[in-house]
Amino acid sequence: MPFARVRSVRRLVLLLLLIAPCALAQSGVWGLRGITKRFVLRENVVVAVDGRGVAVYDATTLAKLDAAETRAESLDAAFAGATLIVLTRDGLERFSVAADGRLTFLSSHEGASGTRIASNGELVAVAGSNGVRIHGEDLRLIGIWPQAERVTALAWRGDALFAAVQGVGVPVLDGTTLEQIGYVAENALDIAVDGDFLYSASGSVGLAIYDLTTLQLVSRTAGGEGFFQLVAASGGRAVTAEISKSIRVFDVSSPAAPRASAPIAQAVDAIAVGGARLFVSGSSFDDDHVETATGIPVRAYDIAQAEAPRVLGEAHDLAGPLSGAATDGTLAYVSDPPFFRVIDVSTTTAPREFASLRVDGIEPFVKSDGTRVILYGTGSVQFIDVTNPYRPRLAGTYESLGRPPSAAAIARNAFIEGNMFSGFHLFDFLPDGSSRFIAGIKTHPVDIVVSGDAAYYIVEQQTVGIADISDGARPVKAILIPAVQLALTDHLLLLRSLTAVHVFSIADPFDPVELSAAPLERGGVFAAGGDAAWVAARGTIVRMDLANPASPSFQPTGMRVVAPAQIAAGGGKVVVADRYALRVFGPNGPPPAPQPPARRRAARP
Repeated sequence: MPFARVRSVRRLVLLLLLIAPCALAQSGVWGLRGITKRFVLRENVVVAVDGRGVAVYDATTLAKLDAAETRAESLDAAFAGATLIVLTRDGLERFSVAADGRLTFLSSHEGASGTRIASNGELVAVAGSNGVRIHGEDLRLIGIWPQAERVTALAWRGDALFAAVQGVGVPVLDGTTLEQIGYVAENALDIAVDGDFLYSASGSVGLAIYDLTTLQLVSRTAGGEGFFQLVAASGGRAVTAEISKSIRVFDVSSPAAPRASAPIAQAVDAIAVGGARLFVSGSSFDDDHVETATGIPVRAYDIAQAEAPRVLGEAHDLAGPLSGAATDGTLAYVSDPPFFRVIDVSTTTAPREFASLRVDGIEPFVKSDGTRVILYGTGSVQFIDVTNPYRPRLAGTYESLGRPPSAAAIARNAFIEGNMFSGFHLFDFLPDGSSRFIAGIKTHPVDIVVSGDAAYYIVEQQTVGIADISDGARPVKAILIPAVQLALTDHLLLLRSLTAVHVFSIADPFDPVELSAAPLERGGVFAAGGDAAWVAARGTIVRMDLANPASPSFQPTGMRVVAPAQIAAGGGKVVVADRYALRVFGPNGPPPAPQPPARRRAARP
């Protein structure tokens, strides 16, 4: 074969290998939102650290001035001079903040992450798993203060750094030398410094105030009146919070005799005080620890009268977290508590919502077979009829009397729910929406998938059971491989263990045959579709090529994710419920069918 022709063939092969990743690299985002977990104040702006990145609000009007996504999930932030330093799961990112609140990305510094950050304007302290790192304003590492116990909070006073250490107290460090220069004997969960005083949220023993000139206790207030986990202080006011429950405002103009307001019921995860203003935001959690954000990223209180705080205003945005998604390539079905949403994803770069349904007590995760959608995850299954996707309808609810975590699947003529507390349940729904139990298995499932009349379920992460559901539910076999997740293609069963993916042929659905196993790091979420599987973890998605199931291979895709909760593949698309947004990947597909015409009532004779 002539050399030119060989070269052309090679180019063609390379082009074919690149087609799928390039097509999937096309992406879109729907419903981007933040969930505030920290506040940083500077002059006339409030910066909300909200997971997706940061958002800037006018401190007086609460008008949103700007927002920026970070490359990884944002956790905390601090100002070093005029530069905003954002702590993410992957390291640190720097932004400038203009006088009008506009954000400009400056640089990122990957490396060891952390949980808290604080700055005195020149030095930046980051608390992590191994202690506290000190950086310069340019984020050059200056030194490390090693600490085996968890550092819960940081605060500066000049060059002195106060580090609240769980079960230890509050060591005081020289920020330039990292030598310990003092110690506050308080088991603090959170701390704040204002002037010459340190304020400690100390759990059930209340608000503690220390004189920083002597490091001695000045007063302790409200012991036994709550469990204080957060504290902020400024200008003679201190505020404590019991996460997700309530806040209390204290007049500390006389630190030896603070005066407190009554508790104020308030979903709260973040607080900050500037002058006579309190800024607060938070989520609520149900008995199953399912989070529901309020859709209020920042609320302001006037606390000039500490005994009688009053709401001044609040900002509004999409709530969150977005927790589940399924797709057929044209539509995505999304659990966005408290709403079930139908999203047109046919044009990848421009996903759009065209239907939503409020579902009180909505379940977090989603599965679909086209016209039937189920929501599941905490022991119940909600059946959504999407025969007309423009008008989704809650068609029934099944209560397993179990507890989370729970799994579910859609069978040909029935549904399956399973959890570790009440077992494996096969059921269907009657026309009136009531559920009908068909059969069960005494076992403890943690994940379930169905192919035809075969149901596969993980038992306590130790084995994978196989049940015949053609007439009831009858266990027929077990695969003795510890597994944490399951996925199916048309002809393959995938078992994900802690360290590998095991690929099985299901030519005989009740007698799977292992074809291969490929090593895979733990973590993330997992799905399959067509001739591939997808793993969303550590900020990206990896594609597992199953064209040759006896020899699977992994390929990077360049698809970006932040905090994936569920991933699904179908119709050439990959969608991710990514906590702060629905992310859509893949080529454009056929548009959804037009909305059926409204029915007209027959004229009366």
